[in-house]
Amino acid sequence: DAVGGTSSDMPPPLLAAGGDDLFAGAHGAGATEAEVRRLRAQVETLTRQRDALERESSQLQNRVDSLQRSADQRAGAQSTAMAALENRFEVALQAIGRLQEELEVVQEQRETYRQQCRQLSQILTEAQGGRPGQLVPPA
Repeated sequence: DAVGGTSSDMPPPLLAAGGDDLFAGAHGAGATEAEVRRLRAQVETLTRQRDALERESSQLQNRVDSLQRSADQRAGAQSTAMAALENRFEVALQAIGRLQEELEVVQEQRETYRQQCRQLSQILTEAQGGRPGQLVPPA
């Protein structure tokens, strides 16, 4: 037996199926004083075992509570880290949106400049009498 004694040292159960008094059967059956002492010793052993198990149960519950608090703290830290990452992601998305808008504006300006260059090139070509590549001397 892991708690105290071997299984062959253990006497039969102390209580009758009906829950009768522990020692009533021993006295009523004319048990000897030795039997009563043996039963009392068994009760003391079982009481010590019960107390030890209660202490162990209390220690285990304290350990479970401690582990739960640690898990809760880790979950809180992870939640805080996740919120920070979500915030950074949102800021990055906003920056990407601004850059896309700026890109569209720059592309529109580029297209406007290209059109102006084509128009100027056409005007110069017409001013030269339809000969591209030659500049008209200043008058």
